Amino acid sequence: MLEEASGRIIAMAAAQRVLYTTHDATRFNARDFLNAVCETAKQTFPHELALDCEADAVQLPNDVAMPLALIANELLTNAVKYGLNGRAVGTIRVRLRRENDSLLFYVEDDGPGFDLQSVPAEVLGVSSRSGTGAAAWRGI
Repeated sequence: MLEEASGRIIAMAAAQRVLYTTHDATRFNARDFLNAVCETAKQTFPHELALDCEADAVQLPNDVAMPLALIANELLTNAVKYGLNGRAVGTIRVRLRRENDSLLFYVEDDGPGFDLQSVPAEVLGVSSRSGTGAAAWRGI
């Protein structure tokens, strides 16, 4: 539990670092932001792990920073813990893409995967709207 809280604090610190270095206090560069979050998170992962982060050249409102940092940290941590299935070697890809009037954010790993149909919805959290991710997305 303490390790999870530490990860969240680190993610928020990365977001703050980018926000405080921007000239416009209301918007920030998505590339700089995502790279800062990824690099900060990578410091807590095995050194052999490859972390590939890319973002389209978009400006995001600063009230998106904390929720996005927390979501990214959570997804990265889960990819390392569960997606890579305990392997210290692997690749995690993080992308933030503009699609029409929306943004698509995803994290994927090169782990073995699983059969989505065999996992109950409650386990995945898709039937719940009260989890950390759901609360953070409502904030965006």
